[in-house]
Amino acid sequence: MLRGFPTLTLKLFNERRTVNPLNIADGHFLAAIHRLAILYPGDQIMGSSSPIKRFPRLATAANAAAYAQLLWTDPDLTISFRKESFATEFIFTVKIAPQFRESYALAYRMIFEHFDWETAVREAYDKGKYGGKQIPAYISLGLHQVFMDALKKWRRYVRGLAHENELVSGTQLDDLLLGDLSKSFKRKTGPQPNPHVALWAAERFESLRPRISKLRSTFRNLPDLAKDRNLREAVEALAPWDVVRRALTMIFAEQDRITPRHLLTPTPSNHKLTSAIVQVELEDKGCDFHNITLRTYLRLGRKLLDFLGSDRNASRKTDPRG
Repeated sequence: MLRGFPTLTLKLFNERRTVNPLNIADGHFLAAIHRLAILYPGDQIMGSSSPIKRFPRLATAANAAAYAQLLWTDPDLTISFRKESFATEFIFTVKIAPQFRESYALAYRMIFEHFDWETAVREAYDKGKYGGKQIPAYISLGLHQVFMDALKKWRRYVRGLAHENELVSGTQLDDLLLGDLSKSFKRKTGPQPNPHVALWAAERFESLRPRISKLRSTFRNLPDLAKDRNLREAVEALAPWDVVRRALTMIFAEQDRITPRHLLTPTPSNHKLTSAIVQVELEDKGCDFHNITLRTYLRLGRKLLDFLGSDRNASRKTDPRG
């Protein structure tokens, strides 16, 4: 490599931000170049037989296509785990062929010195498609498979630490430690629920529903005076009144007349009341339910609870973040 030889490197961290490792010369790489106004004496506009009689000369589509081929090389990949940032780092580096800088010095300067190349590549990556899919989603799917395959290697390592005995056979250990997880959490395109939020939502729902049921059954049998005196306090032991009020408003569509007694009406089920409260709490945490429903969060969360089992209970005892 020549000293000072330029490289184009974009660093994007964690599973959802990764530089495209595919050959994008066919589309987005070319599109970024074609935005330039450059080039050489004697270059011609497409469809014209005469050289352009002006300076600077404009890059034709044919020029841009040629540059895309000459500039592109398959990326080098570096993978590292950063303990300080708790991140698996993927760095794809696309090196510019030295012949391009030497043979097309003016084009090199116009593209990489007098043009915001990094912004152009970022826009092409964020907005581009490959194989009919958005490039960030396409890359995320591929890297998710990389994570799954890496975890398989870890599971084989764990299997090597376990030994069969009179209580468990080797086949049972294989099923337990090496079972196929690809169908359990298959990654899909489109908006996906955050698994940590889903886990929280499922735990919150399962703990809140029986408490709501008990409160409703208890206060329905009390005289009106006791209801008025103690119901608000009992409700706020479940969640802040503003959260409960907004949840009841979602159900009854009444903005100004919502009171704690609405919680005791027989119409909404305990399930519906619990769902409304959890949804309001998630909205306060920044969750957007336009593309992902609460039901989707709860479905994933319950599956995670089932898979984690006792391991989740142990982590909650040792991790104050729960």
